[in-house]
Amino acid sequence: DRDVTGVQTCALPISKGGSAGAIRSFKTAGPPPPGAVTGPATSVGSTSAVVDGAINTNGADTSWYVQYGTSTSYTSRTNAAIAINSAAPVPVSTTLTGLSPLTLFHFRFVAYHGGDSIGTGADGTFFTKPTTPLRPNLRTKSTPKRDRRSPFRFTTFGTLRGNAVVPAPLRCTGRATINLYRRRIRTAHRTVPVQPNCTFAATLSFRHKHGKGVVPVTVKIHYEGNGYLAGAKKVNHVKVGHR
Repeated sequence: DRDVTGVQTCALPISKGGSAGAIRSFKTAGPPPPGAVTGPATSVGSTSAVVDGAINTNGADTSWYVQYGTSTSYTSRTNAAIAINSAAPVPVSTTLTGLSPLTLFHFRFVAYHGGDSIGTGADGTFFTKPTTPLRPNLRTKSTPKRDRRSPFRFTTFGTLRGNAVVPAPLRCTGRATINLYRRRIRTAHRTVPVQPNCTFAATLSFRHKHGKGVVPVTVKIHYEGNGYLAGAKKVNHVKVGHR
């Protein structure tokens, strides 16, 4: 007979006048340990983040949870959930809450069939956003100071300085829009991405017929922000024409 614990017992039939041997038992092997895959963190906020993963059930309904913390000691964990047995990896997701802003967190998915049949995913990380986006130190420069011949061409450089508390891959992102205005008329504009070294650059040109004299041109720069850094604006001044 087989009981609910998975222990198989077997007894030999006893003939009349004979004797019986000792009762022996054995335990059948269960399914192999499950597997867990740690995926990315999405929808990262200042106090919460959604983490995605996958569970390889390996022949049985599988319990899983997420361990997380500010180091690979993983001092916190979510409540356990169930992934129904499947031949294909089962996508799973959960939301971590009560997190501290501007903090690096580690996390990993853990799956198990029993206390001694456990699979763990690799370590993943994410960095929470500030409660209020940080103000960037935006520095810009447009050259040349004056162009004398049409089509007039100017290059604007920008740099996001400071806020080193935010890792560079998160800090050095976003877009900047550069506009050229001749008096109140916009003559050129362009949007460019911020590079991994926290800089951006854009070259703009326009044609303009004018008489003698110098015409002022206003360069308006708008960094759009990225969730970690707030938006920022700067104005440069250049000129076109001859004296």
